[in-house]
Amino acid sequence: MIDRPIFLSWRGCGEMFMSIRSRSMVLIMIALLLLVGCKAESETSIQPTTLAQVYPGSIMDADKIELVDGSSGERKAITERKEIQDLLAEIQDMEWIPEEDQEGVVGYLFGIGLFQGEEKKLRFTPTSINDSYYKPNEQLEKAIREWFEKKFEREF
Repeated sequence: MIDRPIFLSWRGCGEMFMSIRSRSMVLIMIALLLLVGCKAESETSIQPTTLAQVYPGSIMDADKIELVDGSSGERKAITERKEIQDLLAEIQDMEWIPEEDQEGVVGYLFGIGLFQGEEKKLRFTPTSINDSYYKPNEQLEKAIREWFEKKFEREF
C-alpha cells in the first residue's frame, strides 16, 4: 500500500472559509435583530390622559357605543343619544395612568368601541385605550361593569 499525502486544495479552503464567514454573518444579523427588538424604552412615552383627550374630536359626538363581552364575544350596541351622553359624561374625564410595562396583554372582560356613523373612532377596555395600557382604575371599572350588567342583564 502506498500512502499518499493528503493535499487540501485552495477550493476546499475557500469553501471552509466561506462557511465560517456565512455563519458569522448570520450570528451578527441575529444579534442586531435582538438588540433592535429588545429596545429598553420607547421614544415616545405615554402620559396620563382621559378619554376626552384621546378621542379624535369631541367625545360627545359619538353616536354609538358597542359593548363586547370578552368572555363570549357577545355584542350589545347603545344608540340612544341621551344614554350615550350620560355614559360618556360619567367616564370621559377619569384619569388614565399609563403602565410602565407596555407589553400587550391577552384577552379582556369588557371591550368598548365608540363610533361616529359606521367608523370606530376609539376602542378601550378598563385598562387599555387602543394599543396603550393603563393602571386599573376602580371607579372606571365599576362604571363599566354597571353598563355591562344593565345591557347584558347578568352579573360580570
